[in-house]
Amino acid sequence: AYTGGTGVDFSFTVQCKVNGTYEITSVGNAGTGYLVGDVITVNGTELGGNSGTNDLIITIDSVGGVGEVRNFQCAGRHSF
Repeated sequence: AYTGGTGVDFSFTVQCKVNGTYEITSVGNAGTGYLVGDVITVNGTELGGNSGTNDLIITIDSVGGVGEVRNFQCAGRHSF
């Protein structure tokens, strides 16, 4: 589960990389209604870490005609 963003139904798979960063390895559904600049947060507790400290932050860089997510950036560090 995640919070933020103006759209709905964006689904993805997250991998915790050895270097401590997160990577979205696949997008199940690009969703609709998102805007460039939307920020989506996955709570760190959902990823085996702590809230705030280990959150995954996704920033939407580009969207399609119905607001489907096309490009995004990930930030955040997981706990070991």
